[in-house]
Amino acid sequence: MVRTRGLEDYAKEQGDIGVFLTLTAPGRMHARQSKTGEENPNFCHVTPRHVHDYLNTVWARTRAQWARDGIRCYGVRTVEPHHDGTPHWHLLLFVAPADRKAMLKTFRDYALQDSPSEKGAWLRRFTFKTIDPEKGSAVGYLAKYISKNIDGFKADGAPVEDYDFESSDTKLAKIHESAVRVGAWASSHGIRQFQFIGTTSVTVWRELRRLKADQVEEGLRAYVEAADASNWGDFVRLCGGPAAPRKDIPVCTHREARQNRYAEFVKVTKGITFRPTGEIVETRIHVWTVGSAKHGDMPSAARQAPRVAPWTRVNNCTGIAPSLAKTLSAEIILHQPPLPTLPPLTVPPGRFFPDWIGMLTNQASPPLTS
Repeated sequence: MVRTRGLEDYAKEQGDIGVFLTLTAPGRMHARQSKTGEENPNFCHVTPRHVHDYLNTVWARTRAQWARDGIRCYGVRTVEPHHDGTPHWHLLLFVAPADRKAMLKTFRDYALQDSPSEKGAWLRRFTFKTIDPEKGSAVGYLAKYISKNIDGFKADGAPVEDYDFESSDTKLAKIHESAVRVGAWASSHGIRQFQFIGTTSVTVWRELRRLKADQVEEGLRAYVEAADASNWGDFVRLCGGPAAPRKDIPVCTHREARQNRYAEFVKVTKGITFRPTGEIVETRIHVWTVGSAKHGDMPSAARQAPRVAPWTRVNNCTGIAPSLAKTLSAEIILHQPPLPTLPPLTVPPGRFFPDWIGMLTNQASPPLTS
């Protein structure tokens, strides 16, 4: 909500307008009918994840065309299930007034690219509403859809298993139950419920919130103050706006290579880099390791032993390397049993057999007959 409000404040300063859009899938992707709840006879038996991938394809094609036309949008996207579990999208996008008509036409064309003559497609497949600042804010439009998925449950520390869904008839109880069900639906099908579009990286914002303004130099102080005050609009403005290329943003994450428990070198976030001055500020000063709770901080033979290559129970090799066999005892090395003798393959006379059987039996495949 903080980031959405910041984008709205930035859009007002730039003169951009907000548009609320809804994108749904064709009728054959819905398991049940919307009015009666009966089974859809035209259902093509796709999963919610497949429908979400289809909506992602429509979105990718739309963004590509916007980029070719020079249209720049930024905002946030939410995903919700219909009553039958079919996902649909809600998007809050900010765009320049001159690009609004072209943006909507392109999105509608790609949304109706599949089954455009379907009954009700032009009315329900793609809908939009231009936000009027005199009637309400963009955050108010989006708050309804966020609150249905994130309701603050367990904020008071009450465990989910102690909540009684049956005895309570209050509206709050129904909201809690709906949010739990939607969360289970999204987790089961691997669907990302919320995603920001075309805006500044939030990773830098989160790293800056670990600092105080007096810990950095003068040039970086404004960024820390904006992040510490939860002012996403000022932070986006300082970074050059949503349209700024990533390489031109003055603040970026500082990463260092580190070896993980599997002896692999991965890059981990250690702090931030202020590009104009080259200043590097570490925000993660602690290094966490997994230790033994039984021995505590006492040294053990395992900690003092030299590191060896990681082992895994998944091994495609058929034997053990000679250099490794010398370091292992004979009891550990399991001798590979000999391969069993296979009976000879027999092909019934007069029956056509595949080429791979002919190869094993040294026979030529019979010619095909009409």
